[in-house]
Amino acid sequence: AAMNCGGFHSRMSSSVLWFSSGSTKSVIHADAQENIHCMFAGRKDWILWPRDSRISSKKFGWVNAEEEKDKDPNFKDAYGAYVGKIDVDAVDLQRYPSWDKLRWWNMTLSAGDCAYIPKSWFHYVEAPPQRSISVHVWFHAGKSFNDKTCKAIEGRGYDLSTFLVRLSDCTWGFGEDGNEKPTRCKLHKSLPSGKPAQAFAAAP
Repeated sequence: AAMNCGGFHSRMSSSVLWFSSGSTKSVIHADAQENIHCMFAGRKDWILWPRDSRISSKKFGWVNAEEEKDKDPNFKDAYGAYVGKIDVDAVDLQRYPSWDKLRWWNMTLSAGDCAYIPKSWFHYVEAPPQRSISVHVWFHAGKSFNDKTCKAIEGRGYDLSTFLVRLSDCTWGFGEDGNEKPTRCKLHKSLPSGKPAQAFAAAP
C-alpha cells in the first residue's frame, strides 16, 4: 500500500518470487536498486549494514565472483560481486578485523511483513528449516515524491491505505537511464460505488 502513489509504480523494474523448503543462506551482498521485500509464508532473518560501510573492499574479504571463478572452483555457479570469502557463521576477525567495527542492524520478517531495503545497503539473509515464500520488487528512486498521483487516485474514490495494485497488473522493465517506457499498472480494486477499476500510470 505504501507504493500506491508518489511515482513508485512507474519506476518498478522487476519482481522476483522466492520459495524454499528452508535452511537457506544468502551471501553478503548489496542490490543496485531500491527493494521492497514481502513474506507470504515462513520467516527470514536479516543482517543489514549501511551503504557507507565500505564492505566492498579487500580488507573485508570482498571478491568479484565472476572473476574469482576462473581461479576457484567454489565460484563455478556464482555471479556478481559479493563477500564470497567470508563465513558468516564464523567470521575470521584476525584476518578481517574491520568486521568487528561495523554498525549493523538485524530484522526478522514473518508472513504478512514487508520491509524496504535501500539501494546499496549490504545484507545477509537466512531462513530457518521451514518452508518460506516471499517476493521482492526492485524499483528506481525518483528525484522527488510525486504527490499529484496521490491526489489523482484519491480523486477517483480510491483508498490509498489499501492494496490497489497487483504485480500481475503491471508492465515491467523501466530502466535507470530513463530510455525505457515507465511501468504501467491497472488499479484492480473496485471503487466503493461498485464501478470497475481504471487503468493507471503514475507520472515518472
